[in-house]
Amino acid sequence: VIATGSKPSIPDILKKHEDFLITTDEFFELEDLPKRVAVIGLGVIGIELGQGLHNLGVEVIGIARRRNIAGVTDPILNEYVTRKFSETLNLSFDGISRVVEKNNSLCITTGGKEFTVDKVLVTTGRSVNYSALNIENACVELDERGIPKYDPETFSIYSQPHLFLAGDNTGENQILHEASDEGRIAGDNAVNERLGFQTRTPLLVTFSDPNIAIAGKSFTELKDSGANFEVGEVLFEGQGRSIVKLKEIGMLRVYGDKASGLILGAELFAPDGEHLAHLLSWVISEKLDVNKVLSLPFYHPVVEEGLRTALRNLRDKLDIDKPILEIFPKQRE
Repeated sequence: VIATGSKPSIPDILKKHEDFLITTDEFFELEDLPKRVAVIGLGVIGIELGQGLHNLGVEVIGIARRRNIAGVTDPILNEYVTRKFSETLNLSFDGISRVVEKNNSLCITTGGKEFTVDKVLVTTGRSVNYSALNIENACVELDERGIPKYDPETFSIYSQPHLFLAGDNTGENQILHEASDEGRIAGDNAVNERLGFQTRTPLLVTFSDPNIAIAGKSFTELKDSGANFEVGEVLFEGQGRSIVKLKEIGMLRVYGDKASGLILGAELFAPDGEHLAHLLSWVISEKLDVNKVLSLPFYHPVVEEGLRTALRNLRDKLDIDKPILEIFPKQRE
């Protein structure tokens, strides 16, 4: 079972300035915080740590190569997320054009502006860590990324079925709960008859404030697959519990099959979004339609009432029966 993990990817423009670089391997070992930090990459880790450093009083410039935060694929939600984060954080979506060392500091140019920082936190992703294995000598067929082609249900390598991949080595989502599942499947199949296992419903959470999350299929996945779906939406600006929590910010976009009403996925930026995403991933796993979900209990006042608003908005756009009451009538004997 090959489970050698991953290593940080360093952009070429920064490689000769390694004395200034901090990666996610070293970040939590820091004894002191720098006063000025450039966060390169605004994916999940970049926005989590960048916002955290900002809240701790560090002067932060966040830099990405495109206008996107935390992998959001829904264009309407992405525009909302980038606009809201830009109101509180100093962000550039123009990439790095120049890097110069000066007076024990690093001067970084992005979007025509120069920023002087003490350290650079590199969060531009991680690459599979095969460097010590010489895996090409195992006569395995590699894809264009240099990763062995494998069966995603058994995690055995197609060309050498006695070899298995798990965790970051698959080159897919680098998420602990998925890596744990993959390790269990690979380990079980390595010592028993090989069995294929179905994967859990996708669940991706960014622990920013508010949370960002994707449950089930993303907007882009549905679009690319040609799915016939509609979108239900709610803003948490003006939502009762969000006001009380002083978290009056956020948007939820939930996707449903137009013909059947089946809940397919959701993308969100919301207070308590991590919990909303879990509820949605369970609903999707159980293959529930929008009418069934709306028949479930929603307490008052809770953030989940915002989810109910989005589901009602979705239901109104679908080609399904729309009951007058969301409570199912009691079946007569």
